[in-house]
Parts: sequence; C-alpha cells; structure tokens
Amino acid sequence: MNGTIDEARRARVARKAALDCVPCLSRAALDAARLATRSESVQEAIVGETLFHLAMADAGATPRMLAREVSEVVRTRSRISDPYFDLRNVHRAAARALLPEVRARIAGARDPLEEALRLSAVANVVGRTVLRSHDSDAVEAVLRSALSNRVEVDETAELAARLRRARSMVLRAANAGEIVWDFLILEQLSHCSCRVVVAGAPMLGDALRADALEAGADATAEIVECDDAALESGAGGAGEATRAAIEEADLVLCKGHALVDVVGTMAPGRCWFLFVPVCAAWAARFGLSADAAVVAAQRTLEISRREDRRGE
Repeated sequence: MNGTIDEARRARVARKAALDCVPCLSRAALDAARLATRSESVQEAIVGETLFHLAMADAGATPRMLAREVSEVVRTRSRISDPYFDLRNVHRAAARALLPEVRARIAGARDPLEEALRLSAVANVVGRTVLRSHDSDAVEAVLRSALSNRVEVDETAELAARLRRARSMVLRAANAGEIVWDFLILEQLSHCSCRVVVAGAPMLGDALRADALEAGADATAEIVECDDAALESGAGGAGEATRAAIEEADLVLCKGHALVDVVGTMAPGRCWFLFVPVCAAWAARFGLSADAAVVAAQRTLEISRREDRRGE
C-alpha cells in the first residue's frame, strides 16, 4: 500500500468498521461501568450516555475514537480517574505467571527473536476478553491456551531479519497484560534504539506508562505516551510525538490491528503488525480465520484495498 490513502475511502472503511464495533463497545461500556462503580444508577447513566455518543458519532469516527469516548464517559460519570487500574494489574500478573515458561520457549527456540515475535502476536488474544476476565486465573488460562496457537500469516523470518539490521524501532503496545511478553522482543535487540508507545490516558485495557515501567521498559526502551484517536484525526499533542517517533524509526511494530491504515501511511514499507483479530468481523475484514494469529507487514494486510473492492 502506498503512503497516500484516499480520504473518502478511509472514511468509508472507518465507518463500516465502527458500525461492526457498536455492539461490543456498548457491552464494553456496561463491563467498564460495573468495574468502576456498584451504583446501578451510575451504571445506567454510563450505558445510556455511551449509547447516545455511539448514535451521534461522526461518520468518519473510527473504533478507537469511539472507544476513547466510551472511556471518557466511564471516567466522568463514575468520577474515577482510572477505572481500569485493578484490571490492568490482574492482566499483568497473569502474564508474569507464565513468564518462566515463555522465556524457556524463547531460549530453546532455533531462532529466539522469531519465537519472541510469534509469542507476542498470539498474546494479543487477551484483547478479546479484556473487560470480562477479572481474575488472574482466567486471564492466565487465555494466555496459556494462546501458547499452542499457530501463527496463520507468518512473515516472522523476514521481520526478524529486518529487526537485526535496524538501528531504531517503535513498538506500539496494546493491552497491559501482553506488554509483559512484548518486552521479550526488546531483550533480543540490544543493538537497536527502541521506543515504546503506550496510551496517554486509561482506555479499556490499554497499557499505560506505569504498565510499561512495571514490565521493565526503563531498562530497554524510551516510553512515548499517545492518544490513538488524536493520531488518527491528525490532532496535535500526544499524537504528534508518536507521529514523529514513527516517521523517524527504521521499523514500526504495532500490536493489534486498529491502526493498520493510519500507521501504515506514516511508515510505508516499515510497518509490521502482530495481532489476533478481536472478533470474527475484523477477521473477515482481513480475510483471516477467526482465531488467526498474524505477524505481517502492513502491505500484506491491505485493508483499505480489500474494503474498496467489496464496496464496489
């Protein structure tokens, strides 16, 4: 995919994706409301205001933009600045419980860097249940099951070769639990200057600066805080710092698939995605099976071109 995406096509793709995400975002609002408060009246207010925001959303709003609105409603109505704090701790604890096993697999692999990349990709599956898994045993079970998953779109060898030649890279983190495994990639890249992009404010299960530090980022990477919605819309602030980091890096590793078009245009030919589709609708959008794990270059995914052809 080239570095320019037609804006009308981008809006069409974004809107279709956003429509597919409305039911899950509505459910996420209820789950987050129950995490934030025991007051049924406040929970009702959170869900009601969320439904209003989703109904009135701009036609060009992306799923990440809508998710940010959901999180802002939860924080405002519950009067809790970080309603996901305990949840992120649970997810990190679950990932850490499996860390000895994961490290052993990497150490015993024919190519440790390739193994670290594949394990990072399969760990992205926790994004499917991030608000519904409230105890470490449940999250650990999800992650343990993921260890046996096959990477369906596997361009890991090419990515590992490029990482070994890179002088700088950016890792855009996803959920707070899987970031514990993500840093096992960075441990293989002592020759490379690394920046890790995390969420600038609490949003669902997204990793924050504190999560990156707890996972060991201060020893391996510089942390950059970002607002994905600002990055997508072109607004300034935290989005600008991330944009600059992405544009300067030799390679960009993006956990999750929400920013395929956006980040791809900033780093054409240099952007790779590691993920498990968050749902069947997103899997179909990429032409994947529902449980596929992916380590692939942005050019391989071509989400905008796929959607453009389907819309004709």
